[in-house]
Amino acid sequence: MNYIKPFIFLILGFGGISELCAQQETYLTHFAFNKLLYNSAYAGFDGNYCANAVHHRQWLGLKDYTGRFPTEDHLPPNPEFPTNIAPVTQGLGISIPVNYRVGGDKINLGGVMLGFIDDVIGYEKNTSMKIGLAFNLRITNHAYIRLGMDVNYMTKRFDAMKLRALHNPDPMVPAGLSPADSKWLLGSAIYFHTKWNSLFSGISISSWNQPNFSYLNLGGTITDIAAAKHVYWVSGLSLQRRGYKIQPVMLLKSVNENKGWVKPQLDAQCNVVFRELFSIGTGIRAQVAGVDACDFLLGFYPGSIWPSLQPNEGSFRIGYSYDITLQSLRLNSRNSHEIQVNYCFAIPYVNYKIRHPRDLEFHEKAKGKSQKTKLVRHHKR
Repeated sequence: MNYIKPFIFLILGFGGISELCAQQETYLTHFAFNKLLYNSAYAGFDGNYCANAVHHRQWLGLKDYTGRFPTEDHLPPNPEFPTNIAPVTQGLGISIPVNYRVGGDKINLGGVMLGFIDDVIGYEKNTSMKIGLAFNLRITNHAYIRLGMDVNYMTKRFDAMKLRALHNPDPMVPAGLSPADSKWLLGSAIYFHTKWNSLFSGISISSWNQPNFSYLNLGGTITDIAAAKHVYWVSGLSLQRRGYKIQPVMLLKSVNENKGWVKPQLDAQCNVVFRELFSIGTGIRAQVAGVDACDFLLGFYPGSIWPSLQPNEGSFRIGYSYDITLQSLRLNSRNSHEIQVNYCFAIPYVNYKIRHPRDLEFHEKAKGKSQKTKLVRHHKR
């Protein structure tokens, strides 16, 4: 039970964040199946090659009605409004393990991760291209700690023509048809897991350097938008029962802005997997003000029916989630939907031996001498 101590330290060490720490970056309902996009230390986990893709549509049908009203400069109402401003997120994560063999055993040293996220929120579009490394450290025979670091090249772009300022020129409104700026963001992560009940806990921090995205505004000066530091803490376990598995999981997230830490936002879920064929789950998303939404999740594992889709040491999962908004925003939107696909596989290890032609000739002669010796011994008998 000594491997439980690092897990307890992890909880105590970062538990204080819960009092200080809310969502600002990408929000995904299937966060338990997208650990790679949240935590770079997960790269190469379990020595398998993995890819996961997700499409999330939040607050479907949300509209911008500001065009119905005149501005302080007596700008008339815009007949093109209302405009759809519902967030849409698409993500892709690829995990490549770094393994080596000792005898017949596969040892995982860590991995490499590649990530892509396209996140549209209203009139703002954030595109992230991320690469990261993970290092695997064994604590005991059943407990491991993984350390990760990542670099994210993010581009922030605005559809400035759709922004309707109350007073012109507004120094906060970027100038131009599609103003954009790109910056490098640095992140780090730690991920603890055990083979006992598949217990795991990981913490990641993005945008350590907090660069400024700069734009020329309508007033002719420069407007800076600082990148905020985000913290994610995900934990869970898998309890194996006869014919099914229970998988509770939680995600605590917060952001550090100029005025300090924002109050935390908590996602708590529980999934039940039946005979590795399908799964059902439910959860809530809550913060200090109360419960924001409840979600329902469905999962299907095609490899249980078609073995050709279930390679050795791998898995294939298709998931869907439906979020019901419980706050006042529910009056202006039709809830949220998400589709998730996971696929993991292992590449069989083949021990190839390359010999020089002279070496082959030598072995052929040695083989001939060996057979001749056997015949001589046989005749002597």
